[in-house]
Amino acid sequence: MDIKPIANQKKSFLANKTFTTVLACGVALGVTFGAYGMMVKHVEVVDGKQVYEMHTTKNTVKDALDELGLSLNEGDEVVPQLSTCLENGMRIQINRAALVNVTVEGKVLTWVSTKATVKEVLEEAGIMLFPADKVNPSLDSEIKSGINIRVTRVTEKSEIQQVKLPYSVIKRKNGNMDKGQNKVISKGVDGLKQITYKVIYEDGKETSRQVISEEIVKQSQQEIVEIGTRSMVATSRGNMRFKKVINMKATAYCACRKCTGKSPGDHGYGITHSGMRVRQGVVAVDPRVIPLGSRLYVEGYGLATAQDTGGAIKGNRIDLYFPTHDKTLKYGVRHVKVYVLE
Repeated sequence: MDIKPIANQKKSFLANKTFTTVLACGVALGVTFGAYGMMVKHVEVVDGKQVYEMHTTKNTVKDALDELGLSLNEGDEVVPQLSTCLENGMRIQINRAALVNVTVEGKVLTWVSTKATVKEVLEEAGIMLFPADKVNPSLDSEIKSGINIRVTRVTEKSEIQQVKLPYSVIKRKNGNMDKGQNKVISKGVDGLKQITYKVIYEDGKETSRQVISEEIVKQSQQEIVEIGTRSMVATSRGNMRFKKVINMKATAYCACRKCTGKSPGDHGYGITHSGMRVRQGVVAVDPRVIPLGSRLYVEGYGLATAQDTGGAIKGNRIDLYFPTHDKTLKYGVRHVKVYVLE
């Protein structure tokens, strides 16, 4: 919306035009010019909050203002017009022009206006107001030169948001499962909730958000997990208590060159990382998973001690020692439970 400053009224008037107006005022009465000039007229002049009452023999509105010593500034409005002939009982209104600044929809509009209130100024500029809009200062505020008026556009929208409802987990003890072992009996499913908001925007920016309604679109389903509580494992030496059990990938090795890269007589041949001589029951582990020196029971292998490491033994892997290469080939690769004994 483009606003152009209101055209300034001229303070100067041509002498011949004034003379013609004065002559016309005299002829209109049907008397001689001299007789008209001697007629006294009662005139009221309103200049803002100041009211002047005068008795004058002057002929025009401009003459009356000059007699009162009232000067006009650029943009001031006089009703009736300056050239209007004075009549007895006439009321002259001076509307002083004021510089106004209006900020609306991201633009600042500036012009000179003779309107009296904020409401009239906005109407003059053709700025339409909607019921929720905010105006500062208020619409009935008096206009003063340099006034800054802000129109804030207020809009309301409904927004729908879907929120995940996490499922809960129910844990059940199972004495037939080893301690540290878990089994999912029923997998959990997340639910879904739909929330409707009333959102208020002022000049395009969110200022408030209020929940209008909530609806469960999809119910969540609980996850059921069985937790092992059995802490004893049967071994060749009877039942033994363990601290934890780990599912691991097991491979086999022996002391031969194919497995260790060393032959009898080589330095370190048949010696583990911890300095022990290899034998049945010695296993290689990743010390970050199972500390060296730990007593173990390996499913399908038996009692063992973590005494060795290997370049390829990382994470949940374990390498089991066998006395011959044929036995290592026969063992192959298996997935076993490894019990860390107390």
